[in-house]
Order: sequence, then structure tokens, then C-alpha cells
Amino acid sequence: MKPPVSKEQDVQIYSTEVLDRLWLTDKFFEIKLSRPSTFQFMAGQRIRLFHGAIQRDYSLITAPNDPTLSLCLKKIEGGEYSPTLASAEPGTRFSFAGPLGYFTYRPSDKPAVFVATGTGISPFLSMIRTGITDFTLLFTIPSSVRHL
Repeated sequence: MKPPVSKEQDVQIYSTEVLDRLWLTDKFFEIKLSRPSTFQFMAGQRIRLFHGAIQRDYSLITAPNDPTLSLCLKKIEGGEYSPTLASAEPGTRFSFAGPLGYFTYRPSDKPAVFVATGTGISPFLSMIRTGITDFTLLFTIPSSVRHL
């Protein structure tokens, strides 16, 4: 049985597995997932991960040509999904739908200005990793973050 997907989206369901996890702080982490060979996306788009009846959307931080998929997350104590991802061992399998969203970079004669806080930097990281060079990034982080 396929996980439910929003009727507004005509997206495919994929299978992935956890490859690695890097803790950035005691609350923030990057999780690396295998990339299905047919999965294509544009920088700034997101995926919807499924765990039973729970589903959550996460922006990709990888560039569209990267061989794996990565997400930057904050572990929410008592949360329904982030603790599952925070404790998932390499090899743990998940399903996801995607790509989702229209928050993508559109070239312009004017320099881009990106504004983000915390894990909201994720779509901008994906855009920057595609090679965009003429931009300003305004970014604030909680005091508990060492690096992103």
C-alpha cells in the first residue's frame, strides 16, 4: 500500500535508506539518504518523508546533480517524526514523495538575497551548491548551533 500523497501533487513515491547522519549540535543534524536513480529535482524543492501514517516535508540541501540526498533537521523532543530520523541507523528504509514545491532559483540581472533562520537555510544551500555566486545570504541561528 502506497503512503497517502496530497491530491494537489502528481508525484512519484520512492524508496530510500539512511546512509549516514552527522550531528551538528545536540539538536541539529544532517541526514544523508540514498538517491533513487530516477529521482530528479530542482534546487529549492523538497520531499515528503513517510513513517507509518506520519508524513513531513523537508527541503533538500544537496544539489540536483549530487549522487545522494541530504536534509538538515532539528530534533524536536516529543516530536512525531524528527526523533525517528535522529535515531535511524544506516540501512533504515523510508518512503518519500517528490519532488514538491516551486521555491526554486530564477536567474535575474539583480543579485539574489536569501533570508533564512535555522534549518530554513536548507533550500538556499541546495541553490548555492548548484553554483550560484552573485547572492547575499542573511542568516541567523540559535546560539546552540556550531556550524551548518
